[in-house]
Amino acid sequence: MTISNSMKEEILHYLGDNDTTVFVTHLGQDYSRTNGRHVDPERIKRDLGITRKYILFVGFPQYRKNLTGLLKGFANACKELHEPYDLIICGDIETKIESDYPNILRTIDELKFRKYIKFTNYLETDDLQDLITGAEFFAFPSFYEGFGLPVIEAMACGTPVLVSDIPVMREVAGEAGTYIDPYDVDDISRGICQLLLDNDLREKLRIKGKQVASQFTWENTASRTLKCYHQTVKKDT
Repeated sequence: MTISNSMKEEILHYLGDNDTTVFVTHLGQDYSRTNGRHVDPERIKRDLGITRKYILFVGFPQYRKNLTGLLKGFANACKELHEPYDLIICGDIETKIESDYPNILRTIDELKFRKYIKFTNYLETDDLQDLITGAEFFAFPSFYEGFGLPVIEAMACGTPVLVSDIPVMREVAGEAGTYIDPYDVDDISRGICQLLLDNDLREKLRIKGKQVASQFTWENTASRTLKCYHQTVKKDT
């Protein structure tokens, strides 16, 4: 079992296995349901000291997440915008394992853009949902992903997404994504400006994103997993 069709293709490429023996079970998200809780982006902004509109990234600061590319694209885009924005990076910034954090800090120093960059460690689910909901859009410019669960969670919150034009992101975000070339800083900058300057586009993507995210539920994951087990048992018997 694997979590995306993109990963299935990669497994088949390297292992040369039979197509019928690799099963895809997409992951799910819980953010479509608030269980009666009032989502309050303003509260988390006050708690974190966020005073400007912001773009959000959530994830582990590995090289493959392309945070240096996002930072450079953000710095370029800010020269074209009519008002200042913050870039919030939410993740395990204190870990030393496989972290690209030193390069991230070096890039920020080189860009002389420190006052517009804010870091926070991982938040509890309710706080993270509030932070995602309050973002102008969610940025995920990875070079490589197996699935991209944060993108699904952002869309479930009604937050537009800016994602890499790689097969798995097309599979996950579909028509709800704004796509950029993760290797091209100018294209990342273009995508940032496009989303921040086009209110109608953001509103369209909020609606489309919720529709796409609603297809990714843990109930569907469980159902597909059970179907995989049944098919495997039938083959073995």
